[in-house]
This record gives sequence, C-alpha cells and structure tokens, in this order.
Amino acid sequence: MPVTQPAFTRPPTTPLARIGRRDNKDGTPKTPAQFWVPNDWHSTRRLDDTKLRLYRPEALRRGIPGYVGTFGYRFDDPGAGYRAPLGDDELFRMFYCGETVMGAACETLAGKRAPMYAWFVSPTGTGEPGSGDVNEAWCETRAVGFTRLSQDLLFVDLTANDTMKYLRTLDLVRRSCEMYGIADVNLPNLQGDCRCFTQDVARALFADTGGNAPIEVDSPAGKGIVAGINYLSKHAAGKAEIACWALFDTRLDPGSQELLPCVPISLDHSKPYADEIRAAAEYLDLSIED
Repeated sequence: MPVTQPAFTRPPTTPLARIGRRDNKDGTPKTPAQFWVPNDWHSTRRLDDTKLRLYRPEALRRGIPGYVGTFGYRFDDPGAGYRAPLGDDELFRMFYCGETVMGAACETLAGKRAPMYAWFVSPTGTGEPGSGDVNEAWCETRAVGFTRLSQDLLFVDLTANDTMKYLRTLDLVRRSCEMYGIADVNLPNLQGDCRCFTQDVARALFADTGGNAPIEVDSPAGKGIVAGINYLSKHAAGKAEIACWALFDTRLDPGSQELLPCVPISLDHSKPYADEIRAAAEYLDLSIED
C-alpha cells in the first residue's frame, strides 16, 4: 500500500532544552523571549571554494560561490542558496533542541571536537586529530533555555520507515539524491555528513506541510500543524537521551509553546546542570579545564 505521508509524533510533555548565547549584544542577559529569537539571516555562513572542498564539497554542486544561505546545521533551510533563491517570506529557520540538557549539550559541544583530518588542514601539515576543550570561559557565555510545546503540534518522525518511504516519493528529495550522490533515503544518510542533502529533506518536509502557510495534517498520531522534525542525534550511539527536536521557527507562537526561565551553565558542581555538561563533554571525548 503506497505511503501518502511521513510518520508523525507528538512532542514530549516535558520541556525541551536548548543551549545558546546567554547575553544580548549589549551584555544584558537574554529573557526567555529573546533566547528563542532565531539567528539573523546576516550571520549565515559563507565559505570560499577552498574551504568548501574541505568541509562541504557537496555544496559546490549547487553552482553558487560559497556556502551561502544556511547557518551550516543539519536541517537549516537551503532555499536562499538555490540557483533561483526563495524569497524571505518563504524561508524558515530552525531551533535545535534536546529532550535532556545532556542531549542538548552533546549537540552543541560536538562542534568543539577536532576533525580527524586536522593533520591535513594544519598550516604545517603535522597536526594531529584530538579532542577540544570545554572550560568555564565558554560556559560563562552560554545558558540553557527550556520550552514546553503544545500537545496539539505534530513532528515528523525521521527515524520511522514510513517517513523514509514517503521521502523517496518527493521530487526535491529525488533531485537532491541525484545531485549529491545519495543512493538511498535511509537513516545513515539522514544522519550523515552531507548537509546539503539533509537540508533539502527539511525544505521538502516544510514545503509539503504548507510552508509558511501551514496546513493542518490528519495523521494516525492525530490532527495538527507540523512544527518540525524529531530525529536521533548521530552522536547517540544507542543513548536514547540524545533524542533531538528541530523546530520550524515560523510554526511556533505564544499559544503553542511555553517559554521557561533560562539558566546559566557552569562546570562548577554546585551549579545547575554542571553534571550534564560534564557528562556530555566526557561522552564526546572532550577535555574539561577546571
């Protein structure tokens, strides 16, 4: 029987966690409302072709100079970087959350781990891959924010077989597979390093559920607006607590999410969530500077 929609799930009843910058540009602590304002489009990443060949070789196939139009994360909207760019009113931005503080910390801290090809990109050619450092100076600039989402919302379950079956029917996903040499839509590729592909998947799901004029979906999980993607971190290695939720910013409003107070993070054992930050660093093989 043909699959006519992806698999959907409801958000957890417990708050989702997100780690981000603690302060505004003027140095004042962010309020919960400010903490959940998406990044400005002007901070999207632009890499020259040399760096693209090292970090995102698949992006060169888009035919435009530089890695333009995304913040570089898994499900960012690639629409601004297409050969025929989408207008601002068609774009979305993502909030990346974990079901636990440790999960959110793992996703945030993973970028501090040195790449295995560090020896190649080092100026002397003698660099060695190794761990990065987590220290109090880094923690002092961050906070963990929490949001409790309405149970009226739906999320695409990216790990479900029906979702993969459905993605194989979408034209944008098929074109993306051809462009980036993706042989199949499966969990390893959805968790893989070809960000251009996973970003196209997010764009396809966003457009398929109404874009910035979202439609109510009727699914076995119930009816609701699709607010994002539920996925398992590639860093999970069987740890269920690294379940992640990517939220479409244009699908959220005060009626669909409760914003809870932000909490500064620290490595000090006497401070809230220090143990979770330390556990995430240890899990990722990062050095902790006490």
